[in-house]
Amino acid sequence: MKNETLQTTETPMADDRVLGVVHPILGTYMGRKTTKRIEFNEEGTFQSHHAAIRWCKENGYSYGSMDGHNPIALWNDDSVISKWHNLSNEEKRTCDGVLESQREGKAIIIIFAK
Repeated sequence: MKNETLQTTETPMADDRVLGVVHPILGTYMGRKTTKRIEFNEEGTFQSHHAAIRWCKENGYSYGSMDGHNPIALWNDDSVISKWHNLSNEEKRTCDGVLESQREGKAIIIIFAK
């Protein structure tokens, strides 16, 4: 069964980077203010991840490669992006968003405030 985006809200994820945890009071993710949280929940191996990547392409976001349990950096432009562990601290602080996804289950895109 294929689902469209299940949730688009302005409620950010908590700082602990656990998929699906929402902490509306903090309003931050990894110490940065957020503006949008988009959740994808597709059945099948990597299907939620692929749905999130389609959203990135359709909305002008470049994305890096999967890197274990680390997030995937997003930039709202045409960039080539390294895996999270290869990014500098400055690049991690300035990316436009992140994608949290694993092999199975939800994929979540977090967009940071400018």
